[in-house]
Parts: sequence; structure tokens; C-alpha cells
Amino acid sequence: MIELKKRKLKTRARSKKAIFYMFTVIVFLGIMSIIMYTYQSYSLRDKQEAVEIRLIAMNDFINDFNNDVHRSTRISATRALIALEDYVSTNEEYFSSLDDFNNAFKELFYEGAINGVNHSLMIDSSFSDYETKVSGNANSIGLNFLINVTKIQLVQEDPWNVQVIIDAHIKLNDTSKLAYWDFNGTFVTSVPVDGLRDPLYSINTNGRLQNTVRKSNISMFVNGTDTSGLIEHIQDGYYIEESDAPSFIMRFYANLSSSPYGIESIVNIPSINDQGLPVDENAPVIDYKYFSGDYNANACDIENMPSWFKLETTDLNSYNLTGFNYTTC
Repeated sequence: MIELKKRKLKTRARSKKAIFYMFTVIVFLGIMSIIMYTYQSYSLRDKQEAVEIRLIAMNDFINDFNNDVHRSTRISATRALIALEDYVSTNEEYFSSLDDFNNAFKELFYEGAINGVNHSLMIDSSFSDYETKVSGNANSIGLNFLINVTKIQLVQEDPWNVQVIIDAHIKLNDTSKLAYWDFNGTFVTSVPVDGLRDPLYSINTNGRLQNTVRKSNISMFVNGTDTSGLIEHIQDGYYIEESDAPSFIMRFYANLSSSPYGIESIVNIPSINDQGLPVDENAPVIDYKYFSGDYNANACDIENMPSWFKLETTDLNSYNLTGFNYTTC
């Protein structure tokens, strides 16, 4: 009887120990589950935060590129136009056509060369140079950047600006494979022609007399019979808008017909003389008319203007000279 009671007591003790061990295991497993869940939760959250941070960085990179590409385009286009004027001035001939001019512009703008020859003005300033710089900046922060330019256009936007239109396929991906951008974009940049040399002067004066395009800041050419404003306009080589005149781009390929974006200046004949160049005494002094050789002046000895100042009567209104006396040439 006593032995049986001892066995029962031992059995109960073992049962209590087993329950205790089982409870301990359950608690331990519970704690481990909580730890593993928490770890996985934090790990997933950390990964999500890493992706989010990377996406923000990549989005900022694209936004910076979208803003900066216009500055770079303006620099490359301006230098390309200066190089083109230098090219026609040096060769003393126009481009043969608009297509010829456009092809030369694209080559200079993108590759920094003309007819395969690098131009010194485009060193580190071509659009492809810009692409390389942007790609290098991307690599420095763990990104791969690729821009594939598919089309470049140069068009006259208004009398004082041209537009450069770039179509491109752009790829941006993270080197850790977290995210990527892949899209087509069109970038339209306005480039002022103010301060650029007029090829019409350079070619027709053998490069001796160069005139830069500057919009006239003179609000009144004539005040009563006072023509001092017009004299100042001529001496400073200023330009005005004129729809009968050619645009800035048209002057590169000798298309001297009218354009809604036309501009014109007045040739300062004394400056032609000073350069030892022959003077066409029968031509009106409007630049494209004077240099074309296809026009004859019919308004001479215009009141209060120099004797060399000759126009067609159709030009008198543009310079507020309609009421002034003149003789027929």
C-alpha cells in the first residue's frame, strides 16, 4: 500500500515536471515566434523604406535632368550656331539648302563636329558630352542612365528665338535592381538669337564687316523731323521685326524671301567704305535687299538723312519716314 502511494506521488511529480517543461517550451516557442515575426516585419519595413528612398532619389534625378537638359541644350545650340556662322564666313558661301543647314546643325549640336571635323568651340559643349556627364553623375550614386536621342529639330520660333526640339528614349535603373524608369520624352528649348552674328554680313563682306543680331531698343526712330533715333539705330546695327524680310535661320542658306519671323537691319554704307569694299550705290540699304543685288532704290535724298541712305518707297513706313521729302532715284 505504501509502495503504491510512493509510485503515485512519483507519477504526479513527473507529470508536473512534464507540464512545466511543456509550458516552458510553449512560452519559448511563442517568444521565438514573436521575435521572428518582429524581425521579418522590421526586415520587410526596412526593405520597403530602402525601395522608397531609392525611388525618391531616382525621381529627383529625373526631375533634375528634365530641368537641366534645357540649359545644356541652350548652351550646345548657341555654340553650334556660332560655329555655323564661323564656318560660312570662313568658306564665304551659304549652305546649299535648308536640309544642308539642318544636317550641319545636328552634327555640330550633337557631335561637336562639322563634316566630320571637330570644332574647337564645341569641345566639352556638345549634347553628347552632356549625356556623358549625366551618365557619370548617375553612376556616382549607384544609377545607370542612358539617353538615346532619336530626333533633333531646329525651327524658328519667333523673330528673336529658335527652338531646339529633341526626341529621346530614356532609361534609368538602380544598380541594386530595386527600380527603373523607361520612357520616351520630347524636350523643347527656346534659344535666343540675340548676340549671334548675321551670316548675311559675314559672307557678303568677306568676313570684314560682321553684325550681331540685336533687337532695336529705340522706341522712336523719328520725332517730328528729328531723325537722330534712326541714325542711332543704323550706327548701332540694330534689327527690327519685318515680315517681308528673311528669318535668322533663312540667312544661312541664302533664302532671302519673306518670313513671318523676318528681321532686318540697315547697312551702314560708311562702314562698308571703311573696309575697302565696293558699294552698290543703286541698292536700298535694307540688309537683305542690299546684299541680294536684286533690288533698286527709288527713294533718294530723304529729308534729314545722309545722302547714301536710299530705300524703296515701300520701306519708308517701317522707319516712320512716310511724310518726309525725297527724290525719285
